[in-house]
Amino acid sequence: MNDIPSATLTPGLHPRRLNVDEYRVLAPEKIELLDGWVFGTPEFPDERVKAIRTVLINLGLLEVVRHAPLALWREALDRVYGSLKEE
Repeated sequence: MNDIPSATLTPGLHPRRLNVDEYRVLAPEKIELLDGWVFGTPEFPDERVKAIRTVLINLGLLEVVRHAPLALWREALDRVYGSLKEE
């Protein structure tokens, strides 16, 4: 991603400032609402993913997870990574 290591653009547990180069890589040119969708439509996810990554990095995951119920986080994690239940 434009000479910025991908690990640098990975959200962490704690909030982090973006530098100007990171912002230019990730941030959309403008925020738009298109047919009910922010940052473009699901058919074109690249800009949407980059935009949400800016927010995840700035907020930190510890803050982000407070905004949805635990059961939904577990379900989402299970769907993406497989069962996380200890056996």
